[in-house]
Amino acid sequence: MVQVNDIMRDSVPCCDNVTDRDTVLDRLTDFRISPLLEGQISLARKDMWASRRAHPARSLFSYDHATGTLLQNRHYAEAVIRTECGWTADTGRCGTSALRAAHLLDQLAPLGLSFHADMRDRRVGASRLSPKGKIIPVFQHNRPAGAHGAILWPLLPHYHHLGSPTFFGGATRDSTAFRAKKPQIFWRGSLNGRDAQDRHPTTLARAVEAGTLDHDACLEHVMTVPRFALVRRFQDHPLCDFALVDTASRFWSRLYGLRRSGRVAREDACLFRYQLVVEGNDRGSNFPWLCETNCLILRQDMEWQSFYDDMFRPWEHFIPIARDFSDLEDKYEWCERHLDRCAQIIETAQNTARMIAARGFIEDSNDRVIARYRAITKGLEM
Repeated sequence: MVQVNDIMRDSVPCCDNVTDRDTVLDRLTDFRISPLLEGQISLARKDMWASRRAHPARSLFSYDHATGTLLQNRHYAEAVIRTECGWTADTGRCGTSALRAAHLLDQLAPLGLSFHADMRDRRVGASRLSPKGKIIPVFQHNRPAGAHGAILWPLLPHYHHLGSPTFFGGATRDSTAFRAKKPQIFWRGSLNGRDAQDRHPTTLARAVEAGTLDHDACLEHVMTVPRFALVRRFQDHPLCDFALVDTASRFWSRLYGLRRSGRVAREDACLFRYQLVVEGNDRGSNFPWLCETNCLILRQDMEWQSFYDDMFRPWEHFIPIARDFSDLEDKYEWCERHLDRCAQIIETAQNTARMIAARGFIEDSNDRVIARYRAITKGLEM
């Protein structure tokens, strides 16, 4: 049991709440492109190819500005092509990953850059070290915390597009004051994520249906998937309103009694005082739009980072929750005893969300990342 005094001691912010725009942009640039080691990087095709032979990644591709062509990925070379209107993708051949590659090429190729990129979810980056021991910088929309060589870049379309329902600037309407909301914790989501052996729940479900994995063994594995463990543990808790919403959850509901529900309208979800953000395939995608509401965010400790994450800190913008949710009840009790402090945290999150959504902020951040990328790759050729 976490003691209230411990929570209060830990609640003191460890960093200044910087509001100067240039200072924030400089810090965000360092976060997005570090920790690249200046002078110890490589862009060489042969290095990338040799490293990929040991750690293949079908969604990893390269663009060579000198030739204007895609390299290292024959699937994308066939499915992603340049037209008079920009880069287009044959999603029937490579799915949405090709569409993501095309949007990135529309952004970076006109800048005269040669680069490597991998815009799929949950990019671990095991192939980012060349055989010569140099770091190969790769543009990604997510990375494990502290991963070397991954340059964080917005994911287009939809997810990181200003005004998108899943991102900042989406004009989320929440007219209910924080204290007037239901004093419960709310969460809805799909059963995304991985178990301790990095297997998706769909893989486990198929094994059960094929008879190669029994129910008890499957439960042991799937309980290491955060979203499954969350719903199974708290679905009947009086302080929580948790349920799965995807079609695939019917299997888990039938097998283990997990609670399911239909999708809940955003205005109805915002009637709850506390909103939980839980890791999925990588990030919890509800975090950006929740920052614009009058709800307090309780965010699970995340292993993954997006390009905007350095602007948000525990106890300043959200309440941190342990990865295994063991402190969820204690954090709830603390919040209920400190509603004024919670209101301040909500206001800070809203102010930061407005800064990101302000005209030109993301563009300026991207420009600074590109300027630094040019500087550290100057003289390097593919």
